[in-house]
Amino acid sequence: MLYYQKYQGFDDAKFRRMVGVSKEQFVKILVLFKDYVSINWSKRGRPGNFTLEDKLLLTFRYLRDYPTFIVLSNEFGISEGYTQKIFTRVSNSLVKIFKLPNLESLQDIELQTVIIDVSEQETERPKKTKFKR
Repeated sequence: MLYYQKYQGFDDAKFRRMVGVSKEQFVKILVLFKDYVSINWSKRGRPGNFTLEDKLLLTFRYLRDYPTFIVLSNEFGISEGYTQKIFTRVSNSLVKIFKLPNLESLQDIELQTVIIDVSEQETERPKKTKFKR
């Protein structure tokens, strides 16, 4: 199933609430992303059935809500490891496409407003148990 097609059925307000950008902005970013991928990503191995539109959509869904990768993998019907691989590769590509500055150049900018995300997300950790013999 093409997940991007499912999201295309949403009106613009719902699409923006779900993805974080409008349909028009998504299409513009998608064009830039496809151009970048055609030049910079190698075409080794078998072609996958997960489209570039779906990969970009998955990345925006993660950036919008910050769900765990297991939640995203369930939503998109792929493995957790592949979900993380897609997010990492696409987000690194977006940073290069938009030529986002590095940390040093951000420190030189005089800021007018600062927004801090202070939401918490629980991390699963193994419990330390003592074995009684």
